Amino acid sequence: MQDEARLVQQARDDMQVFATLYDRYVERIYAYALREAGDVATAEDIVSATFEKALKHLPQYKWRGISFGAWLYKIARNELRMHWRKQKWTVPLLDIFRSGASDLTVENWEELLSVEITLLGITAEGDEEVVDVVTLSSMEE
Repeated sequence: MQDEARLVQQARDDMQVFATLYDRYVERIYAYALREAGDVATAEDIVSATFEKALKHLPQYKWRGISFGAWLYKIARNELRMHWRKQKWTVPLLDIFRSGASDLTVENWEELLSVEITLLGITAEGDEEVVDVVTLSSMEE
């Protein structure tokens, strides 16, 4: 741990030392990002952003007796959260019906529609017009 604390201190002034820290953690951060994101391109973006932010904020980093990697994982976790927040989440429920690969029935439609409304972020409590618009637009697709 003392070796790592010394490396972090030196990395503030020497990019070669930061490269040593990068080499030590890049595969672990990538594996974490890939496991969480589920695709290579997003994982690579997360790793890139993680190390970019670590380098940028290294002067403000304070050693607290835990590994530098813990700080990197925290940055990566925050990058993943920001990535997911930026995504527009939709669930193609009609595709489930059209594919015929499901045992879902029309009786489930109202329940599934309420799930879709919730996932789309529509708060339709007491607003039948919103529910009708979502229902009709879903049926047109």
